[in-house]
Amino acid sequence: MDFTGIEYLLYSNKDNSSVMDEFKKRMCSIGYNLIEREENKAQDYLSYFFAKNKEMLDLHLEIGYNTNLNSEGCVYLYSGVELLNNPFIVPETMNLKKRHFQYVWFPGRYYYYMITLPGDIEKDEFSRKIFNFLKEILEA
Repeated sequence: MDFTGIEYLLYSNKDNSSVMDEFKKRMCSIGYNLIEREENKAQDYLSYFFAKNKEMLDLHLEIGYNTNLNSEGCVYLYSGVELLNNPFIVPETMNLKKRHFQYVWFPGRYYYYMITLPGDIEKDEFSRKIFNFLKEILEA
C-alpha cells in the first residue's frame, strides 16, 4: 500500500503522558475510540491510534487514511523524547538568491508529537480540527 495521510511534527516541553491523556479525552468526546495503544516508559515513547468504529477502521485498513465516512477518518499520534542540539532553519526566511535565512535554536530535551491525519490541515476541516486539539493542549 502507498503511504497515505499527512504527518505533522510538533515539539514541546510538556510531558507526553499528560498530553496524550488529554488528547484521548478530546478524541473520545467526539465519538472516537482508542483502538491501539503502545508505550515504552523507559524510552518515554507513547503511541495512540483512533477510529470511530469498525467500519472506519476496516476502510482505513483497506485504503489507508481517508475521510470517506462523514468527512472523518482515523488518527494516529505518537510521542517520544528528542535531544535538540542543532539549529533549525526557519523555512519562511529562506531566500536563496540573497543567500539569506534565519536559524532557530532551542537546545535541550523536548517531547516530539507526530500526528498523522487523513488530510491537509489547510484544506480539510476535520484534520484541522484534530490538529487544533493537539495544538491547544500543547499551548495550554
